[in-house]
Amino acid sequence: ALLEELLTDKAIDQCVIFPISNTTYEQANIAIAETCRRYPGKFIGFAKHDAVTERFRILQMLVREVRELGLRGYKSHAPQPTKEVLDVVAELKIPMLYHPRQVADLVVIARAYPQIDFILAHLGSPQSRNPQEHLNAIDAAKHHDNVHIETSYVLETRYIERAVRELPAEKILFGSDGPDTNNALEIFKIRMLKLPKAREELILGGNMKRL
Repeated sequence: ALLEELLTDKAIDQCVIFPISNTTYEQANIAIAETCRRYPGKFIGFAKHDAVTERFRILQMLVREVRELGLRGYKSHAPQPTKEVLDVVAELKIPMLYHPRQVADLVVIARAYPQIDFILAHLGSPQSRNPQEHLNAIDAAKHHDNVHIETSYVLETRYIERAVRELPAEKILFGSDGPDTNNALEIFKIRMLKLPKAREELILGGNMKRL
């Protein structure tokens, strides 16, 4: 049902998909890659792994998932991605979509791995639970070339407006956080800013394609 919803959603031309909650992710990542192949041009697949249950196997699996299966990035919910994960992401030159406990955790890693493009989910704070983290996220993107921010699930939209005022458009990536949020609503948060077309197009897709 979710796949059908994505395929028929006229608001989204192409979207990033990845698995969420698994004990191990090898088979889930294969399924993501198969979906991307089945619907070329519609989906961009990101891999995910559990640094504990899949420890010492991530290098082998992720190299195959990217170079053979065609996945294009890595998603992390881990409080602190391990060196094993970060080293292989750096080697493969793929972006990491990261949802840290706090923005400061990302900053430490971004400084240690300047070769990785990090995408900070939810402008640093899902549902705007901690607005200060939104400000920290903007500051992190402002001062680190490899830190970008993503806009989904931000309830206090003035912080998206602030990000657009203070950051280059190349630093901001639209996200939907679907299926938990409404795609049309998340797109409206960007369109209501009435940005010049070139800046809007970067945020709504150009930046993700570039990364």
